[in-house]
Amino acid sequence: MAAVAAMSTTRLGKIRNNARQKATGSPMRLLLRLLREEDGPTAVEYAVMLALILIACIGAIQVAGQATGASFSNSRDQIAAAMGGGS
Repeated sequence: MAAVAAMSTTRLGKIRNNARQKATGSPMRLLLRLLREEDGPTAVEYAVMLALILIACIGAIQVAGQATGASFSNSRDQIAAAMGGGS
């Protein structure tokens, strides 16, 4: 059991050191590493998917807002006509 704990601790230490080494460096190095590593394209793909989802949500909200505005305007006009006034 102690051997497993020691191995886990050593592995965790290596992971932490590796992460620290990757985190340090100039922005250009980080960009080049992002382009070189396999995780880079995955992050880009997620960013593109997020952008497309946001565009779709914004479009849907605008359409719903316009439809709601038209419905309220129609209701206002009908109420004003029923009460004998004009808009």
